[in-house]
Amino acid sequence: MESAQILFDKNITGLEYRIKELASARGFEGRIIDASDLEDCEVLIVRSVTKVDRNLLDDSRVKLVCSATAGLDHVDVDYLAKAGIDFFSTQGCNSKAVMEYTVNCIFSYAASQGMSPFTLRVGIVGYGNVGKKLAKTLSHLGIKTLINDPPLLERDGGSSRFSTMQEILDCDVVTLHVPYKEAGKFPTKDLFDEEKLKRLRRSVLIINTARGGVINELDLLKVIKERDDLYVALDCWKGEPRINSRLAQVVWRASPHIAGSSLSSRERAVSALVRRLKEYFGFTNEVLKKSDIVVPQRKPVILQEPENLISLFETVMPLGDITSEMSRLEADSSGVSIEGVFDELRKKCSDRRDFCFYQVETSSIKKELIAKLGFGIST
Repeated sequence: MESAQILFDKNITGLEYRIKELASARGFEGRIIDASDLEDCEVLIVRSVTKVDRNLLDDSRVKLVCSATAGLDHVDVDYLAKAGIDFFSTQGCNSKAVMEYTVNCIFSYAASQGMSPFTLRVGIVGYGNVGKKLAKTLSHLGIKTLINDPPLLERDGGSSRFSTMQEILDCDVVTLHVPYKEAGKFPTKDLFDEEKLKRLRRSVLIINTARGGVINELDLLKVIKERDDLYVALDCWKGEPRINSRLAQVVWRASPHIAGSSLSSRERAVSALVRRLKEYFGFTNEVLKKSDIVVPQRKPVILQEPENLISLFETVMPLGDITSEMSRLEADSSGVSIEGVFDELRKKCSDRRDFCFYQVETSSIKKELIAKLGFGIST
């Protein structure tokens, strides 16, 4: 096996050509790695599909672990700290993409109910990178938001800007943006269990773009069977990629963990990784390398006048079609497992652009709203 200072998940788009002049590098398949693959590697770069813990790293020469994702539940950060291994995460790089996915769900839900989105109350659970960006965007649009974040509430000494969980459950939309934690003072495993799900108001929309396991999926299946008024949008699933296909068949919106996966979010993550690697390998700002070359600005995509706002959302992020594909998720006739089908669908659906890369040709009265959502306007 070829020796390399950097071992990286080769499914991190655009990373290889940015790091090849920094050090020797070798790619691996994210779900297929064990301790024998590490050899002389000093730096390990992973996605959320790779479990990083003592079993993988003990007796290795790894000094730095980098994660190209926002969540941390795949990394045993306590072990890394005790072992003296540095850790870097690209948290925040995908927050804009997750926010736009969530806004899509909220506006589509309002349309399905024959309601104006501006009459909704949106409860945001988790006020980190995504929660803050979502609250700012919705407030800019004139949509009322309530925030629940017990750790921040404690840190801020009982700030009045935070709402109780009961106030969140009384909202028209509840959207989850918390890390997955099984222990500690504020665990989030099964944060929404049968008891909370049953307390949600009638015809509510609940969105999970956080992590699988934040909603108890067996409880959710049970409650959906009892409540046909519940609207559920799931992007994160327990046990990915072996997800509960029965649940995918009955939720209102289903997607294969793509909320944060836009071209721009991946480019931001790669740029952050490269900066950290340059620090690690001792490159100074004065040294110009090919890895410093900025990816050329893409030309905007021109979109014709949309029939309505929902058709615009579906053009750039076709969650309706993706939901249909998720509802048919099963092992295929060629012998590919459900895990393989999930991963293939995830790749297929991960090349959307942020709203700002689209120029919408419109002269309609909704022009100002389209611009507020982040789209460019071409008249």
